[in-house]
Order: sequence, then C-alpha cells, then structure tokens
Amino acid sequence: MGRDGLSEALDSPDTASAALACHQMGTLVLWLERTELRMDNIPTFLATPIKTTVPPLPVEYLQDIDLLYQLIFRVTLLGWTSRQQFEETWMSLLSVLSLNPSENSSPEETALLVQASSLAVQAITALLVQTLLLPVPGDPNTSQLVHQPRDKPLPSSSFSGKLRLIHKLLFWRLQDQELLSADAGKLDHVFQRGNLERVAAPRRYGYSQVSLEYLWTAIRILDPKDSTETAVTGKVKLS
Repeated sequence: MGRDGLSEALDSPDTASAALACHQMGTLVLWLERTELRMDNIPTFLATPIKTTVPPLPVEYLQDIDLLYQLIFRVTLLGWTSRQQFEETWMSLLSVLSLNPSENSSPEETALLVQASSLAVQAITALLVQTLLLPVPGDPNTSQLVHQPRDKPLPSSSFSGKLRLIHKLLFWRLQDQELLSADAGKLDHVFQRGNLERVAAPRRYGYSQVSLEYLWTAIRILDPKDSTETAVTGKVKLS
C-alpha cells in the first residue's frame, strides 16, 4: 500500500505517529480485501468488531476503478454509523453514476465508465441492505440482518409455556450428558428457528429473508391487528 498520500503527515513530527497508525490500519484492511475474508488463520484481534468510519472521497478519486473498488470494500466491511455518513457516501456514489461517456470518448474510457457505474450500483445496493441491520442499522460488526421466519409464533398460553419448559429441560439434559460438543454445534431452538434457506448463510441477504406476511405489513397491505389474528386463526385478511 502506497504512502504518497501520507508523505506530508509522516514528515511532520507532530503528525507522524497518527499517519503511521493510519497507514498500518489501511494495510490491514487491504490485507483483508486481498484474502477475501476466507482465511481461517486470521488472528482473533483482527476478527473482533472493527469500530471506525470511512470518510467520503472526492469525486475525482472515485473515477479511478481501483480506488472505487477499495472504497466499496471498506464501506461494506465497516458500514456506517450515522445518517450524515450514509448520505455522504450515497451522494458520492450517485456522482459516479452521473458520469456519462461523451461522443469523443474512446472505447477504453467508455468501458471504464460502465465498470465504474456497475461498481457504484453494487455499493448503493450494499448501503440499502445495511439499513436492514438490527439492532444498529449500518453496523455489520455488531448487528445482524432482519429475519422474519414464515412460521407463525405460538400464542402465549399455558400449553406453549409447558412446551418451552420441556425444550429447556431437554437442552440441559443433553448438556449434562455432554452430548452437545463444540464440534456438534448448538441445539436448534424450535421456538426461535429461522427459515431453513437462511441456515447456510445467516449473514447474507437472500431468499426467505422475511416472510410474505412481514412484507404485507411493511407496505401496509396487512394491518398489524390482522397480523396478530392471523397468528391465531391462520387466515390472512388483506386490505
């Protein structure tokens, strides 16, 4: 990773330590990018949540494909922590989409603009998906994507309370007999189980992320009161 952008700060005794820290952090993030986060031997102190922010880059820098790709990776890795940061990143990416080839542009320049627009669309999509993170939208290190399973929750009653108690007893029993080893994984909670399609990739947005009833409620086709009634009767009433 080059140090040209930090040359002035590195030469000054007052800012040399901060500039060196910025260079080391950038080198670590670049290493994560090159390894594509698929290495099993990443040290624990690097795998822990990274709490920092990515400042927006000037528009002229975003015309460089390599810099744009690195910015997209950092935004996807680190997320955003405020509405202002989300809007600044959003506007920076929209400025890339506004770059159109002219009649005098060469085929190479046109291909680069098309590639930059494609990368900007991917980054904008990632920003929108990060708004679905809970409990902290925009923070992929401490939050998870919203997931609403299609199975209806059991209504609160004495019968469901007994089932939950039996589930806890079975779990404790298996733990006492050491049937649940670290390699075998944890016992699936039958009352908080998500859709089977999400088991393989729980941290990626994809199929069966939310139920149809959740989408109906979100776009106000289904009234929340009717949603509660649906959980009891199994009948859906659309407005």
